[in-house]
Amino acid sequence: MAKLPGSFNSSKQKGMDDLEALPRDRYTLEVQTTDYAQNKKKNGHILKVKMKVLGGKYNGRIIFRNLNLDNPSATAVEMANKELTSIAQACGVVVTDESSVIHGIPFEADLTIKTGSGDYPDSNDVKKYYQKKGIAKPQKPGSDSSSEKPKSKLKRPIFEDDEPEEKVEIGEESSVGADDEGNTPIEEESETEQGGEEEIEE
Repeated sequence: MAKLPGSFNSSKQKGMDDLEALPRDRYTLEVQTTDYAQNKKKNGHILKVKMKVLGGKYNGRIIFRNLNLDNPSATAVEMANKELTSIAQACGVVVTDESSVIHGIPFEADLTIKTGSGDYPDSNDVKKYYQKKGIAKPQKPGSDSSSEKPKSKLKRPIFEDDEPEEKVEIGEESSVGADDEGNTPIEEESETEQGGEEEIEE
């Protein structure tokens, strides 16, 4: 038993927000925080990405993505790098070793619903990321005259290659066109769970 600091009246307090999965739709998001941490099995590391919905009916709702950048499964690492590449390009970033450079930059994403199982409810998955109109296009490596590198907070670079395979290069022609509002699609993601080793933490 614990004594509360004062009289508590639940009728005068706001309850928890509805945490049901958001409807399938396109949303404007921004990355709020990123954290590179050891996974639960302690055999690798994940980049925990916290995104916030900007505007509309669901303004302020949070979307989580766990990217297995360091994992015994080569497939999990490949999927994680593809998704991180898509997020970074939607933010106008090509090469960096500091995850904070993608914080606070608006982009758009098509959200789908991943069916839950057991005690896990339905959750949102990301099908595709888009660069918003007006966001600076990613610069080619070496185009920045500054030789100073940002201080790294990761144990490994975000990108293993300057130009990962199978990405949609911003500014070049591809089979994927811009949408009606001029937003550039980045890359389509599978609805398969990232590597199967880490559940998305809602």
